[in-house]
Amino acid sequence: MLFNAREFFRRPRGRLLPRVLELTYTAWDLAPFAKDCGYDGPPFRWDEERRFLLRYELDAAFFHLYLGSGKWRGASGETEEELAALQARCPTPRDAAAYILDTFPIVKRKDEQRFGEYRAKRLILEVYDAMQRATTTGQPYQTLLDPRPRTQDARMGRSKDEMAVAMDTTDIRRLVELADYSRQEAIGCLRSEAYFAGCLVVGTALEAALLALVIWHPQDVHKATSTPRHKNGTLRPYTQWSLSHLVEVADELNWIPKDLSKWLPEGEQKKMQVDDHTLDHLMPGFQCIDFLHLLIRVRNLVHPYRYLKENMSVPVPEDVCRCCLFILDDILRHLTPST
Repeated sequence: MLFNAREFFRRPRGRLLPRVLELTYTAWDLAPFAKDCGYDGPPFRWDEERRFLLRYELDAAFFHLYLGSGKWRGASGETEEELAALQARCPTPRDAAAYILDTFPIVKRKDEQRFGEYRAKRLILEVYDAMQRATTTGQPYQTLLDPRPRTQDARMGRSKDEMAVAMDTTDIRRLVELADYSRQEAIGCLRSEAYFAGCLVVGTALEAALLALVIWHPQDVHKATSTPRHKNGTLRPYTQWSLSHLVEVADELNWIPKDLSKWLPEGEQKKMQVDDHTLDHLMPGFQCIDFLHLLIRVRNLVHPYRYLKENMSVPVPEDVCRCCLFILDDILRHLTPST
């Protein structure tokens, strides 16, 4: 089958739409858009190199569609003088494509800094030439996009372990936003002396922050012995992880500080500061992991039957909420470079 630019765009579901969808549908937020396009599968993984090739192939196809290939052909209403002037500046449509690509100085500068050449221009023109050869010889155009795109689902040939960690930087940013928002809510609860409510939102913030770290460091998570797994050894999807699971993995990977002393000014081992609040009494012998386990128990009190089962006392200790805020701040500092 020879390459035909007009046919490429005339039947978009066969050629154009899959490429556009793979470039745009990279998070579950866009699932309705994907369904409108006739696709009900999971998002596509963000593969930077593959995304380069997708864009370059589309660029080359558009050049063929709008400029043509081989020799210039007079457009409707174009005079011979106008065609001659065009040929004098750009002898062929390929020369025009090269000229257009040279009008993107920022892309050119960044490519030269990173690759030592104007990589985008070279690759787009290489694809353009391959499409031209297919048009001239009648040989099939061989796309550079093999193998098939990778999605966030085992149904497309991915293992369950891969599926468990198939989330991207967009998810990390959103989780950090949730953690920051919940942290501010928790501070408001502290100021209002609503410590139980504060523990609930601190728990939400910690779960979001720890999940972001897990997504950011999938290889470390795979190696951790405390990572939740199925009986066959494959990782459980993140949707099945609890805050307890996240805390255990984070503790094993040293994402959680061991004790509270790092925040205490020298000579003042019984004071800590959260914004304009001071913690005057620490629970003797408690380490960070102890406060987190206690927070999980407090958080479970939203279920009345757990209150009866745990036999916990109310009101909730103020120290639990304050100390967990310090731990949250330390975890969020680990995430700063990713956002």
